[in-house]
Amino acid sequence: MRPIALFATLRTVFAAGLILAVVGVFVPEVRAAGRVIIYNFDGKSSVVRNHKTIPVDLDMSLKEGDLLRTEKDGFADMTLNGIVGVRLLESGDCLVVNSSEGGMILKTTGGNFLVNMKALSVGSSFRLATPSATVVVSDTLPGTQFLVRSQKDSKGEPFTTVISNKNTIYVYIERASVTVSILEGRALEIPMGNVIPAIRLATEEELTAANLALSVYVAE
Repeated sequence: MRPIALFATLRTVFAAGLILAVVGVFVPEVRAAGRVIIYNFDGKSSVVRNHKTIPVDLDMSLKEGDLLRTEKDGFADMTLNGIVGVRLLESGDCLVVNSSEGGMILKTTGGNFLVNMKALSVGSSFRLATPSATVVVSDTLPGTQFLVRSQKDSKGEPFTTVISNKNTIYVYIERASVTVSILEGRALEIPMGNVIPAIRLATEEELTAANLALSVYVAE
């Protein structure tokens, strides 16, 4: 083979190999982190971050993996992406699992939460996971408000009650793979185990407590 032809062949092989190498490179999808801001608190609250406990401060940004804790007679308010306002009431905890606007997720082992929401954009959702259920809101009108109580029953088993104060909300129950809708003014009781969840009218005390969601600030 003549030198010129050999060079042309090598150049073609190199170019083909380069194209294959570029095509074979996997570029991971980058998910933009959202904004979770502490804008109000009272009493003693703290954040566990990288195994270190730091006191809560106003305008403090929470990161994914941060664990917010409130002590007796305290509370902490946070806003997620200017769309969801959440108040963690006394003696509770809240883990920031996902802060992105497309799929906001908070998780708790126990605590009471007041939630006040703006309308979600198409494809966005908010989840609050408790030991016995996950509250999922993916299609909502402005001003959706509800109260979530993640507590323990008389036997020490996790027990979740969700009270809708305004608009219909939906609760996904993992063990049964079903979604239950809760109309305004109703309450859903979700025990652990195979006990069937019960929907009932919310009590006057529950509605009064849930109505405090009106005071939870939403925008950044």
